[in-house]
Amino acid sequence: MNASKLSVAEDHYPGSEPHGTDPMNLINDLHHKVYVATAVQAQKRVGFVVTWVTPASLNAKEPRILMVVSKFNHSLATLRETKKCILNLLSEDQVREFFIFGSRHSDEVDKFSGIRTEQNQYGLRLLDAVGSAEVEIETMFETPDRWIFYGKVQGDSMGPGTALTLGTALAALSSEEKSVLDIKMGADVSRDEKQFTPGPS
Repeated sequence: MNASKLSVAEDHYPGSEPHGTDPMNLINDLHHKVYVATAVQAQKRVGFVVTWVTPASLNAKEPRILMVVSKFNHSLATLRETKKCILNLLSEDQVREFFIFGSRHSDEVDKFSGIRTEQNQYGLRLLDAVGSAEVEIETMFETPDRWIFYGKVQGDSMGPGTALTLGTALAALSSEEKSVLDIKMGADVSRDEKQFTPGPS
């Protein structure tokens, strides 16, 4: 994988081919919105870009969502222990936040420095985000390379603005930032592939 793939305009994920027999073509695209989950535990504050988010119920009165998170995420322990988080939908003006929350570990740097936030028992609301939701995690289960969280949306709010998509975020990064994410993504893909036991040939 090379850094140029992070700035592609095509509707496919970095590392996959836009046409042909790549099975990821069916499910991966760069149009999906960027969400940052935040959680708090005592004095610890964590936040990270969620791999995937999807609605999980048609019950509008008590909506549920699914969040898919890398099992190697440094913030995972906090999320599993508190069973609460705030899911923030980034705005198209929050490319910096996308890079910070997607490329650094919470135990390495204060990701929230310089960002307007409001904290409660669930986590930190990013005040410049398009919207946010307080999530109570009801069920979680482990896959070879991910944890999947099923949660109830306890309260949400939406404001004006346009949501940030992955493709827009990647295209707006500097060449240096693209290189950082490219290296990280390449390492993540290689690591995740090793978590699966090969099936019978």
